[in-house]
Amino acid sequence: MKLPESILKFVNQQETIPMLPADKTYPYSDYVWKATACILLSGKIKPKSGDGLPNLTDTNRVCKEANFDQYYLLSMASFLLASEVIENHLDSYKKGKQFHAFCKTRNTGT
Repeated sequence: MKLPESILKFVNQQETIPMLPADKTYPYSDYVWKATACILLSGKIKPKSGDGLPNLTDTNRVCKEANFDQYYLLSMASFLLASEVIENHLDSYKKGKQFHAFCKTRNTGT
């Protein structure tokens, strides 16, 4: 899944600012992103052949076992795929070009 050129151009033109340490974040937000990446990389969910998004049957099964919202996982998975954190390789997911940067920038909560 590739982002349209107009969106990439818009993102590249934006000025970034550092987040202040005093800013409050939702305590489980980092956990959910990492959990989604780990679920995709575990091989429990296979990608659909057309667009590479997670197979809905596999997603439903895994999310029921993990007590996790399947629609939330699908939206996060599509973001991780579009941002090249995770890549689709035929019948599985692999670490993408941005995986290590993603892991370094995510807060561990410690």
